[in-house]
Amino acid sequence: MKKFWFILTALVATCFLVACSGSQGVSPKTIKEKKKIVVATESEFAPFEFKSLVNGKDTLVGADIELAKAIGEKLGVKVEFSVMSFDNVLANVQSGKADIAIAGISVTDERKKVYDFSDSYYTSENVVIVKKDKVNDYTSTDSLAKQTVGTQKGSVQETVAKKQISKASVV
Repeated sequence: MKKFWFILTALVATCFLVACSGSQGVSPKTIKEKKKIVVATESEFAPFEFKSLVNGKDTLVGADIELAKAIGEKLGVKVEFSVMSFDNVLANVQSGKADIAIAGISVTDERKKVYDFSDSYYTSENVVIVKKDKVNDYTSTDSLAKQTVGTQKGSVQETVAKKQISKASVV
């Protein structure tokens, strides 16, 4: 049953792949003609994409990596991963350096204007993490004013933090 759902997800993703830019003319047909699909990703988001030693070799692994490989197999093409910082993933698709992106990317209305997205296969929540001994000090966004808040550059969380915790120093 797990194999069935994995294959079904791969098929859906093939049709509605994350971040395919319409302006670049990326389609299953053009990918098949090139005989490869270039996938922009990062390598710091376990369990989705991360590096691990496999047989003594530094290897890109994870659920998203396996999904991209399944898409390549379904299309009958080689999969080439282009690993970069998260804030460059979508830009590489938009510029045509990559065909697709797969890196825990959140769908936003702004991003929908530029990219086509697959059906979502993972739902996450945004949370603020604080030291256990400071939990009573930070009970609202106002209590984070003048504090330093860390986010991942280029992520939805960076945008949310800058908007909702505008008096904090977002890094």
